[in-house]
Amino acid sequence: MIPNKATVLHKIGGICLLLDELAESELALTAANNLDPRSGEIWLKLCEVCLRTKRDYEANMAIRRAVKCGFAKLDTNALL
Repeated sequence: MIPNKATVLHKIGGICLLLDELAESELALTAANNLDPRSGEIWLKLCEVCLRTKRDYEANMAIRRAVKCGFAKLDTNALL
């Protein structure tokens, strides 16, 4: 099964996040988010990018959106 573009971009964004390539991660995750704006997991990773780049207001908005999109397994310790 071939994954859709949003899934591929989400995975790329996650890998970039692990490699501390925050600008590239944000680009990939934003593109994934544009394709799948209801994915709580994408919003959660965007929140992490915002936290790591000291953009607290945007991180707060992203985490709220993640919860609104049904991301129920929210572990705030994973964001720190």
